[in-house]
Amino acid sequence: LDKHYRNTQKVRQFLLSECGAAFKFDRGFMLWIKSGTPSTMGDVADEWLRRYG
Repeated sequence: LDKHYRNTQKVRQFLLSECGAAFKFDRGFMLWIKSGTPSTMGDVADEWLRRYG
């Protein structure tokens, strides 16, 4: 991920497939994504599962 990251339908579809139907974005999670910490979409899915899974 880079500073130009955007939440698109493809991003949402990927995260739903990796995290399940309960997946949703919230403010804290979005701040984490935009912080520059994750480097791949897999990292994003892993973090969501760690937090909410």
